[in-house]
Amino acid sequence: MNMYIFKFISFFAIITFFFVALISCKGNNSRPEAALNYFSRRLENNDLDEVALTIYYMSPFVLTRMPVSVSDLRDGMHEYRVVVESSELKEHIDLLRTFTSESLISAEQRGGINARIYYVFETASGHKLIDVVMWSEHGNIIVNGYEFKRDDVFYDIIMPFLPERAYSEIRAFLSHGIMGYRELLND
Repeated sequence: MNMYIFKFISFFAIITFFFVALISCKGNNSRPEAALNYFSRRLENNDLDEVALTIYYMSPFVLTRMPVSVSDLRDGMHEYRVVVESSELKEHIDLLRTFTSESLISAEQRGGINARIYYVFETASGHKLIDVVMWSEHGNIIVNGYEFKRDDVFYDIIMPFLPERAYSEIRAFLSHGIMGYRELLND
């Protein structure tokens, strides 16, 4: 009899664990299309109050022994961390309006992450609206955990907020890949 009770309690505990895990996963990994549509509606209503943009940046020209994860960037492996408050975001609202779900073209090849840029739009309460990771092994962009083809809009959104050196490095990298470092040296 005790064995049946133990099995029942174990089964119930496992079901409860999976239920809690399922509920807790909904935050950041909401479908990118839905997240961008929600963000677009907020922009249409000029509702950027209590929304901040945080950008973590590491030069694409820095060589590392292993791929860099988002956690690595957030935990201090970044060269720049820029926090843009809602008042400054409002000054660039026209630029932010270009950030739509139409920019999302599913990537044919998928791979691991070697994060050099990570940015997140989040509310004051810490709710992530959209997070973007650049790049995957194939040069794609990851939006809310889903991989998409590279589109300039993902860069254009953050460029006005980056320090000049980071801006130059991204432009050189996008133009010439890893060989863009030569272009920076000649400037």
